[in-house]
Amino acid sequence: LVGYLVTLAPTVTFWDAGEFITAARALGIPHPPGTPLFVLMASVWGRLVPLGAFAWRINLLSAVCSATAAGFWFLVAHDVITRLHGDVDHDSRRTLAMLGGIAAALLASFSFTTWQSATEAEVYASAMLAIAMTAWIATRWRSRRSDPSGARLLLLALYVGALSVGNHIMGLLVGPALVVSLVVE
Repeated sequence: LVGYLVTLAPTVTFWDAGEFITAARALGIPHPPGTPLFVLMASVWGRLVPLGAFAWRINLLSAVCSATAAGFWFLVAHDVITRLHGDVDHDSRRTLAMLGGIAAALLASFSFTTWQSATEAEVYASAMLAIAMTAWIATRWRSRRSDPSGARLLLLALYVGALSVGNHIMGLLVGPALVVSLVVE
């Protein structure tokens, strides 16, 4: 989040950012497909956060979404690495999982496209948050699939994945991975 804050756009940037900021302020409809979830989230965020200009606050929303997504990617990588290396001693496995999680979070945070979307008002940061959250919920479900609470986690993953389509259709990308996680032991 600190890296995003240092490079956060102070106001409106090129391309769609101005349109999204205006739509959030007026509760309007940006270009097709409309991104109603993003407009609602940005409108509420822009009205509740009492810092800076409205445009800066919407840019901040993207930064917070991207930073939170990186946290979820850390959790996914940490959990997967921990389970994959069961033959390694506990301390080494813990260190390996921690380093792998940090690497996943840094790669997810500072690839060029992610960084660019995290520092301006764009739907991609919140879409990445929905994808990362769904992946983490699916990872938690895999470890609890035989537990009675496992079904609730699976429904939550489906709900977040479906809800994310109201933000950007990119949210559908998590669908095939979720199906594979259902099938593969």
